[in-house]
Amino acid sequence: MKVLVTGATGFIGGRLVRHLVREGLDVRGMVRRRPTDLLLDVDWVRGDITDPASLASAAHGVDLVIHTAALLKAPWRKTFLSDNLRGARHIAAACAQQTTPPTLVVVSSMAAHGPSQDGVPRRESDAELPISRYGQMKLACDRALAEWSGRVPLSLVRPPMVFGAPDPTTLKLFRSVERGIHLVPGSEPRRISAIHVDDLARFLQAVGERGARLSSGAELSHEGVYFVAHDDQPTYAQFGRMIAAALGRPRVRVVTIGKGLFGRLSRLAEALGRWRDRPTPLNADKFAEATVGSWHCDTTRASALWDTPLRTLESRLADTVDAYRALSLLARH
Repeated sequence: MKVLVTGATGFIGGRLVRHLVREGLDVRGMVRRRPTDLLLDVDWVRGDITDPASLASAAHGVDLVIHTAALLKAPWRKTFLSDNLRGARHIAAACAQQTTPPTLVVVSSMAAHGPSQDGVPRRESDAELPISRYGQMKLACDRALAEWSGRVPLSLVRPPMVFGAPDPTTLKLFRSVERGIHLVPGSEPRRISAIHVDDLARFLQAVGERGARLSSGAELSHEGVYFVAHDDQPTYAQFGRMIAAALGRPRVRVVTIGKGLFGRLSRLAEALGRWRDRPTPLNADKFAEATVGSWHCDTTRASALWDTPLRTLESRLADTVDAYRALSLLARH
């Protein structure tokens, strides 16, 4: 099987490429700039989701396209939605114009679905209620892609929190716990689901090979849409304690940030980002997602695709610590 991975040097795309190469697949990686750490067993091609011609060329002759690329600009920019919508339509059109359209597996986000309600894990069949600009953008892209489902075999994967090395966002969280502090926004216990990046990579391959597809004109709540996560669904405070255990720390101080203070900090950070015209890790989107409901999902549908058991969240946190220590990004215990 020949597989095209878009966004092949990103956090998810990079780990996915390595996984597929280990699996012995014929991998083509689409990048905007040629990577410095070239994998010899990868066919690297230049391309951009804003350039339809480059996408059509990259998709030529492949059996499967796994789309991880996105234009992750600051969500307050006027073109944030339109640019990402254009990219989604371009990748679908590139697949559709092939003589035999390849299967298209798209990495979306649980943010497109919205948080859990009343303590019940989200299911793929629940109505989408995104609460952030990022989630609204992802849902709009998913709906735009679904319009092509009559011409392209299409599946959507909506992971919750994705963690693992060498992701810098994950590293910040682990470093905070390493220093003995875990910040928790709001006083209400909110549960989360999470998936290690390498397990997500394995799942994306499984969806491409044997997953269900959206049928022509199907609503996104039907077959062909997947949540994927580890079985554990800790509160965010418990998640910090699990990281502490993985680090070998006997305890961590869980510090609750009041919703009012967190909101003011978020608005201030976004105002600074707007002034500098740069994305910021803390903004109004993050405030909304962190303070409204839980982010845990039902993985019954995904469980049918695993050919080997999924590792536990606890063991994957330990793997992440080991990986960061191997990179000298965390202190050795």
